[in-house]
Amino acid sequence: MRNQNNSYERILQKLKERGERFLVDAELDFESKEYDVALFHVEQAVQLFLKGKSSNFWSSHTYPRVICLCPFQKKTLKRLSNLRNA
Repeated sequence: MRNQNNSYERILQKLKERGERFLVDAELDFESKEYDVALFHVEQAVQLFLKGKSSNFWSSHTYPRVICLCPFQKKTLKRLSNLRNA
């Protein structure tokens, strides 16, 4: 179980690092007047930060692996609802 938690913590750390990297890329794109690409990188950063922050509602073995944020948000809201009703 401890090994699984370490793996989970590494995933969360990677989400944070990648989110920060996307934010740096967005700033560079904006400075280069590449506004559409800057917005893409901002969106990616927000998704990764949200996934990392919402991980508080998931245990390491139930954390959903998703690419798109919409299903992830729905699963997180359902999980929150179940926690409140428990």
